[in-house]
Order: sequence, then structure tokens, then C-alpha cells
Amino acid sequence: MSTDEPQHRSHGDGPEKKRRRVGTARRALSCTECKRRKTKCSSLGMTPCASCVQRGKPEECRWESVSGTGEAVIQPTEQPFALASEVETLKQQLHELYDYVHHGTSSSRGQSYSATSPPDQTSAAYLPQARNHDRASPMSGQVALISATDVDRRLESSVSVLESLVEKEERLMHNAAKTLPNNTSARPTRLPLALDPTTRGEVVLDSVYAILPERVLAMRLTKSYFQGALQLGWHILHKPLFMQEEHDFYALEPNMQRSETDPAWIAVYLMVLALAIHEMDSREVEILFPLYNTEEVSRLSMALHQASVLALEVADCDSIPQIRHLQAALLYVPFLLHFGSGDGDRNKGLRHVVEAINTAQWLNLDQLDLSRVPMHDAAFRKCSPRVAFELCKRLFHMLSFLDGLVWKSPGHWKLAEAATRASATQLPLNLNDEDLDNEDAQELPFTEVTHATIARMGSLFALHTRMYVKDMHHGGLMSYENILKSDAALKTVLDQFPRPLRPIPGKICNWMQITMYSSLNYRFLRLHRPYMARGYVDEEYKLSTECSISSAKNIIECQRLMMECPHLRPNFCKQWILGAALVLTVDLVISIDLSLGEHSRPQINCPVISSKRLYVTHTLEIFRQVFPEDRTPRVTSQCCKIVEGLLTAVEERMHTHSEGLHPKGDLQDFFDGVSAGLVARRNETDNRNQPFEIAPDMSMLEFFINENQERETQDTQDMLGAWDDMFKDILVRDPNSGPIDASRIV
Repeated sequence: MSTDEPQHRSHGDGPEKKRRRVGTARRALSCTECKRRKTKCSSLGMTPCASCVQRGKPEECRWESVSGTGEAVIQPTEQPFALASEVETLKQQLHELYDYVHHGTSSSRGQSYSATSPPDQTSAAYLPQARNHDRASPMSGQVALISATDVDRRLESSVSVLESLVEKEERLMHNAAKTLPNNTSARPTRLPLALDPTTRGEVVLDSVYAILPERVLAMRLTKSYFQGALQLGWHILHKPLFMQEEHDFYALEPNMQRSETDPAWIAVYLMVLALAIHEMDSREVEILFPLYNTEEVSRLSMALHQASVLALEVADCDSIPQIRHLQAALLYVPFLLHFGSGDGDRNKGLRHVVEAINTAQWLNLDQLDLSRVPMHDAAFRKCSPRVAFELCKRLFHMLSFLDGLVWKSPGHWKLAEAATRASATQLPLNLNDEDLDNEDAQELPFTEVTHATIARMGSLFALHTRMYVKDMHHGGLMSYENILKSDAALKTVLDQFPRPLRPIPGKICNWMQITMYSSLNYRFLRLHRPYMARGYVDEEYKLSTECSISSAKNIIECQRLMMECPHLRPNFCKQWILGAALVLTVDLVISIDLSLGEHSRPQINCPVISSKRLYVTHTLEIFRQVFPEDRTPRVTSQCCKIVEGLLTAVEERMHTHSEGLHPKGDLQDFFDGVSAGLVARRNETDNRNQPFEIAPDMSMLEFFINENQERETQDTQDMLGAWDDMFKDILVRDPNSGPIDASRIV
């Protein structure tokens, strides 16, 4: 019923009463604009009225003055003649309709509203937070109008707004039905919108776009990411192309951004923002996001990551292979694998790697040449075939690198057939992004770091792993002949790797270059450690001794460079550092024992011994460094105590020699003594918060297991870390001659 009609009509079958005649001084029932359009005005006496707001012309809303007075008509203060129960019923129906239109819930939800609650309280509970996004919904003007409804609004105004909403929805549904006459999805549904396949995409995108920062802030974060250390070490995105895509995105009108933008690009963009925030200091993030509290700031990067995963879902990457799926998945790797908070994040990261490899094979990137480049992909719309070809090679070889080195066993390798799969696609050219468009650009020497270095070296490293490390599965030992073959092949990889041990002053630390160089040296250490001790007494195995010691020193020197940015050191590097410390301790102990037979007592502290001890001390400095981003501080504390125990035992051994006495036992006895000393230190107090709540086993490195027997770092069989069987049965035991003891060494 229109609010312009009188309130009283006759009941029954009789004719209606005649309308009362109105004099010339009656108040206006419509604004001038509604009157000109011959439409009813939905808000009596309000300026602007709801109809003018809907038309987008609130400034044209005017009300005629009462004839003879010259004064504008104001909202009458008297209440219309209606029962209070009818008014409350209409209010409740208004809220139910608003909730259904804007939140997709059934009318039963509206029954839970309090019938006595004022409209501004009930509706405000479901309104978005006061963050002014340019991507406002088409109904935002009506939402603002409804949420601002005063408790004392006239009944005519409430009914008018209700009718306006109904007419609006009917018109939209009618237009949709005309456009898709045979599509049943255009009909109203009682399914939850987030679960209905026809509406889930829009609902998900609502959340995805809601978390996007404002344009200026987002572009600032993008700039920070491309200037930061994460992008330098883990180069996934072609910077000129991505920056152009970001510019094009914000050049669109806000209401066109969603419809004109690939959801997969939004997924990549959100991960850029997440990694930029992850790399920033928390205090700086709080300044950039003043509306977020400290707890929300700590969860912001993870929330952006979750939004990225949802955007990939909307892009339908499960059924349509896309290049941007590979880019997003590779950006998930440092976020989850390298800097994740536990095994849960690590497992999620591994699943993303598997899915990305499947997509790469679907796109034929494992058998790629220039004629097979997927130029139809949305990611390459603004690329030349040459640039697209190089980017595809980089992406594939980054995945090949991960495939060969992150799995616990060869059975998980997706690219196990190295000769026909992982190496079929040629390595990317050793060029930077800005040189890819230049056909005359000369490829840089392999020893120079470029944007393709990690992809090139990582893939070569993984290829070596597939060819040789499979013989070491489940702790199996390689023959010494195969160790030498593996050593020679690994040296060809190392010879092509740029050395990070001489950084350029003032240049950002390339954390991934350092990490991969440490990993290569750790592989040498794992190859030769079964024969390291034998090299001191047998020239045939001297190569193993020298290679183990030099590799351990390289690891320590690399990780000392990471002390400039310890928050970028992956968790598993702690195992490499400790393993290097144990090797250097073995060398130090044996050198001390050997020096007794070559020098007099005062020469025990010769420069050679002091230099060897200094490297172990450097290890202790690394573990003593405290920084808030340390994700496994318990492991760090344990490693620190172990190195302290090693140094204490070395000092006791040197003191024994200085007294002209012979230390008791062999190397195994030495490490058993270190373990016993650590257990004794634990037993000195009943405090269960001490670093060693279990007795550390120096042969198996079980100090990486907490009191619940849950690993805080990667599995000891992982290709990226840890020893298989440390010193107990391998390093100190000669398979043919029994244990190596101090008397035999001397």
C-alpha cells in the first residue's frame, strides 16, 4: 500500500469512502525530482530522499514550500495512527529482508532478532567495518540509508524503503532472467551462498577484495617487496611485467577491477603483499595499518596468504592449468616451507609444490621448446615469446629444484626420470629480467649472480640428487668408489655456483644463495663423513678428511654472513650448523691428540689448534644470537648448550695433555662424555623448562625432538638436513679394523 493513500478504508464488500478534499496549502508528498518523473517519493520530507539517492543524484532533491508561507516543509513530529505491534512487525520484516538481500541468509535468521531492538543496533551488527574501499557494492548507498534509520522514523518512510528494496531486487532478478532465460542458477536459492556453486565465487571474491589494502598502501608494499631480501633470494616474478600489471589494475575503475582482473593474478598479488609484510618489522606494520591491533597485525600476512589460496580456487586452477598457479605456489614455498611455524605449514607447502609440478607437466613445461610456450595463458598477454620462454624455463627448473631436494625419499620424486624429464627442458639463460627483451644481450658468466641463478643451480643440484643420493636412502652407505663419483659430479655443480663468501659491502644479503651454497657443502660433508676419521691414518681416505673439514668451514662462514639477517635463515639450517660443529670438533680433538706426539706440551696451543678451535667458537656465536623471529628457539637453545659442552670437553682434553697425561678412550668415549655432561647439567635442577628435558644422543641428534617426541625441525632423513647415523657406528668405526681409538691414532 502506498504511503500517499489515506490510512482509513472501509472493510467488507462495500465501496471505498470518498477521499477527503485537500486544500491548496497541503504539504508536498514528493520531492520536485520525483514529482517531475511521476514516481512516488520513498522518504516523506527527507532531503535527500531515498529515490534520489538510488538515482545517484542526491543534490537534485528539493521540496516545495507550503503555499503562502515560504517555509520549507519539515518532517512532522506526530506519529501516524498505527498499532505499536504493527510498527515492530514491519521493522522486523525490514531487517529480515535486508539480511537476506545482503548476507544471503534465510528469513529464519531474522526471527532471532529482538523485537524491541532499535533498527540502528540490529542492522549495524552486520554492516562491514568502517574501511572505505573503492570496491563498494551497488547497494552500498541503500545500506548506509538503512543503517542510519532513526528509531523515530515515520512508518511511511520505513514501508517506502522496504518497497524500494523489493522493487530493486525484483528488477535485478528480472534482468538476469532475461539475460539467461535457461539458467536456473539465476533463480533465488536457499543454499548457503558460500556453498552454492553458482554463488561461491562471488562470495569468496568479496572476502578476497575486502582484505586488499588501499591503492597507495598496496603499491608501497609492492615496492618494498621488490627492493627486499626475499625477492632477491627467491626470484619468481618478472619485475617489469608485474609492475605494469599492478599499474593496469589500479587504472581500472573500482567497479571494473573485479570483472576485468584474472583471479589468479590477484592470488599472486596477495602473496607479494603477504611476503612484504612478513619481511617488515612488526612496529612498521602497525604504523601502516593503524586500525589493526597488535594481534591482528601478527596474523595479517597469514590472512593474505589464505586469501591468495581462495583466489586460486576462484581462478579454477584445479581444472585449468595456468602459469600464475605456478607463480603463486612458488611464492608459498618460502612462506610455508622456509619460514613456516611447524610441520603443518611445511606439509601444506609440499602439497602446493606437488600441485604446481602437476600443472607444469600439464602445460608441457617438462618438454619445453620455443614452439610449445603457452602464449595463450593470461600471464603472457603482454609478453614476447622470448620473455615467456625464459620465464617458463625459470619456473620449471625452480620446481625441479624443489622436487629433488624437499622430499624424504626418492619415491616422492615427481621428476624421477632425470634423463627424459627433469633435464629435457634446457636451463634458463643466465640473464636478469631487464635483459630478457634484448635479443642482443650476452649471457653472463655462470659465476655471476642473476635472476636465473637459483633456478639454474637448484635444478643441477636436484639432478645430482636424483642420480646419486638414492643409494643413501634409509641410511644405506655408498661404496667409496661411488662416493668419489658423486663427489666429482657435485664439484661440477659447485664450480658453476657463485661464491657468496665475499659479499659486496652495502649490498643486501642473498639468503637463498647462501642457503644453497651451505646445502651443497653439507652434501659433501654427508658423502665423506663415514670415512673422515680414517683419513687421519690412511692416505687413501685423506680426501674424505679434507673435504669434510673444508665443507664444514664453508658452512660456518656462510651462516656467519646470515647473522646480518637471521630472520631469513630457514629452520633446517640449524642442523647443518650443528653438523659442521661436530665435524670440526672431531678434527680438533684428533689434532690435539696427534700434536702430543709431534710437539712438546707448551705447543699444544699452537696457531693451528687455536684456528681449529676458533671455528667451533664461531658456531657458538651463531646459536647465541637472539632475535624475535626465531621460530624454533628451543632447538637453538639446545644446539647452543651442545656446542658449549663440546668446547668444555675440548678444554678438558687440552688440560689433560698439558699435564703430560693421556686422555682416556676414543672419539666415541669423548662424545659419550659430552652427552653425560649435558645430562648432568640437566639433573642439577628440577626445572622442566631447561633446554634438555630428554637426554641428547650425540650419535643420532635426538636433541631435535621435544618432550612429546614431536620434531621441531625437518625429519632426520630429509634431503635438506641432518645426519643419518652420526658418529656412533659410522664415523668412529672402521668396517674392517674395528673402532678407531686414541692409541691407534697416535
